[in-house]
Amino acid sequence: MVLVKKNVCTTIMLILGAVVFLISSSLIENVGFFAQAQTVQSDALLLNNNGIISQDEFLERQQELANNAQMHLENLKNQLENDTYDSSLLNDIRIKAEDIKNQIITAALKFRAPLNDINLRLDQISEPDEGNVDAVSVDDERSRLRQEKNQINVLVAQLDTSYLTANRLIENSMMLSRQLFTQTLTHRVHFSFALGEQIKIFAKEAMHDFNALIISWWQFIYNFKMIELFVSILIPFLLTTLITYFSHRMMRNLRQTIILEEDNIPFLKRLSLVFLSTLIPTLICAFFVFSIFGMSNYFKLFWPELRHVFRTISHQIVFVFFIARMSYVILISKNPDIRLLNVAHRPAVLLVFLLSLLAFVMAADYVMDAIYHAVSAPTHLVIVKSFVSVFLVCIIIFAISFIKVRHPKTDEDLMTSWPFYIRIPLILFGLIPIVIAFLGYIGLARFIVQQIVISGAFLVLMYLGFQTARAIASEGAFSQTIIGRNIAKRFNVKDGTMDQLGLFTAIFLYFIVLALCIPPIVMQFGFTSHDINNAFKHFLTGFQIGNVSISLIAILTGIVFFLVSWFLVRFFVRWLDNSVLARGKVDSGLRNSISTIIGYCGLALSAVIGLSAAGFNLGSVALIAGGLSLGIGFGLQNIVQNFVSGLILLAERPFKVGDYVETGTVSGIVKRISVRATEVETFKHETMIVPNSSLINNNVGNWTHRNKIGRVDIPLTVPAMIDPQHVVDVLMEIASNVEGVLKNPAPWVNFSSFDSNSLNFSLSVYLPDITATTSATNALRFAIQKRFLDEGIL
Repeated sequence: MVLVKKNVCTTIMLILGAVVFLISSSLIENVGFFAQAQTVQSDALLLNNNGIISQDEFLERQQELANNAQMHLENLKNQLENDTYDSSLLNDIRIKAEDIKNQIITAALKFRAPLNDINLRLDQISEPDEGNVDAVSVDDERSRLRQEKNQINVLVAQLDTSYLTANRLIENSMMLSRQLFTQTLTHRVHFSFALGEQIKIFAKEAMHDFNALIISWWQFIYNFKMIELFVSILIPFLLTTLITYFSHRMMRNLRQTIILEEDNIPFLKRLSLVFLSTLIPTLICAFFVFSIFGMSNYFKLFWPELRHVFRTISHQIVFVFFIARMSYVILISKNPDIRLLNVAHRPAVLLVFLLSLLAFVMAADYVMDAIYHAVSAPTHLVIVKSFVSVFLVCIIIFAISFIKVRHPKTDEDLMTSWPFYIRIPLILFGLIPIVIAFLGYIGLARFIVQQIVISGAFLVLMYLGFQTARAIASEGAFSQTIIGRNIAKRFNVKDGTMDQLGLFTAIFLYFIVLALCIPPIVMQFGFTSHDINNAFKHFLTGFQIGNVSISLIAILTGIVFFLVSWFLVRFFVRWLDNSVLARGKVDSGLRNSISTIIGYCGLALSAVIGLSAAGFNLGSVALIAGGLSLGIGFGLQNIVQNFVSGLILLAERPFKVGDYVETGTVSGIVKRISVRATEVETFKHETMIVPNSSLINNNVGNWTHRNKIGRVDIPLTVPAMIDPQHVVDVLMEIASNVEGVLKNPAPWVNFSSFDSNSLNFSLSVYLPDITATTSATNALRFAIQKRFLDEGIL
């Protein structure tokens, strides 16, 4: 299948690059906050950088750290009490409180070592027995240690109080955020003519303040930061131009390949092409916009009052581009075979325009929110702005629902409207929010509009991504891509393994789509990026299931350590076998035994390293293994018996690889000895898997145990009137002259039986290689037949 040809690697690289850059830009834009948060932690950092310090200096610095934490918590508490109607302020208070709480935990843990030292020292100089008196220096030392212990206890108690205060601040800010979100949705606004007059005044004042702020900022940039501004735009522009060039070539080749190879393009392939054609340009746009914002923030081009405005503008530019691009790719295409929806060209152009306008209205709403927040505009102005945006969005949705989008089958000149199952939901989506807004519930109407526009757009992208991953995971799809073909050609990978790689690639794409689409949808319900980051971090670093703590990062680290260790073991085994044992002319059977034993020991060592790196307590693992030993003894005794038998065979080596063995009804050449079973290849080239326990418990014949010399018996029958002694002499002469028959041990002839019609003989000869007897026995039979004819025996 060619649906992902020449695109899997590039898509993954672009996705990862965009995700990493989005995260890095998010970190850069929060430099100011982290700089403030570090004021609480700066003293603690000095403890690590100045080396060894005295106990008094340590306590003094920790006391200063505790006081700073308490002071910051008091400031946050006052902010929380004074302003509970600003969601961004509540989130900022919660983030700072969480940061202070983490610093308190770190500071408290630093008291563990000195407190243990003090307790140990006090135990060593305990109170003297009754009637005994310690030296003055000992009493002074005991008093000093007790005083330091009391100071530490007081500091720990102070930190504990600050910890509880931080927890209460976090809980209260979260509770107030939920209440504010609920109040926003349920609050009813009462319209009046007086409110309209006030809105005009408030709007003029807000725009005047923002214009003055922008003019002052631009004068500052023009006078002092023009070079930094030029660099912040030029570098992202050059990088984006380069990425755009290669991505455009890749998508053009992909379209041409799909169109040329198949006349009737399947729907899943069209979905995949639409997904890539939407996602890759959107990621490039995000890279360009957030590169400019990140570098500008790095050069400190933004004033604190304007940072949130420019960040919002950056996000909304990407959002509008995403909606416009996805609408264009789905509805308009130069090739009708790639188009997803059966929409005529002119209505498709109109639809793309209306959908782009819809996204622009939503983006303008968010930008105006940021502007009003920057100039501290009145709440009524924000409410009216939201009402206008809801009204415009609903009008656009109404307009979309009444567009005649396609030709009927009978008449190409007529146009028909949307199908009933699409038109009715569109009318409801346009009607419900506007009715709710006119009833005064503007917050609820805006929330519904956000779900329709933003969540709907990302749900469509999620659907396209899932269908693309599904197509990649289909049987034989990955092996037909250019990447799959290169992997199969270079590493000689079979089709089954390629299908597994395609499945892993699809799973990886599933996670990428979820990581890109779920956060914007969740954030519509009042969650912040900090909440999502914390949830993701908590999911990766550890979560509880009952009494079991699971950390995905630790598990992945353990898997990586296991794979690396196992790779090194395999490399060492191959090097030892090919470079040391082979050059040392070591027997192949011994080489196989050494390689197998080292391989299994290395596997066990890699498993131990992986479990240790994953954070598992090996003592607990040993305890569990001991508890399972009884069940293993009963339920898996055959497997364990074969395993132990395999170790015995590898150690004692009663036979080795290449030996000719017989056991029961099985005879052949030993090809492989593992810890569970031994592979024996018969002379019919049939591979027999023999359990090792049967080779230990039963009789095994090894024709080549000491050497490969073996005896072959050839039975013969001649007429009764022939002289038996003459037959014996002829056979001995033949055996002595045939090449490949050993002279020592010497061959002999056995006169086995006779009757009135025939005489029965058996010629026994020794061959140097019992595993290769065909040529020698054939030569003997040819010689015997020719000589018997010459002698008149036959």
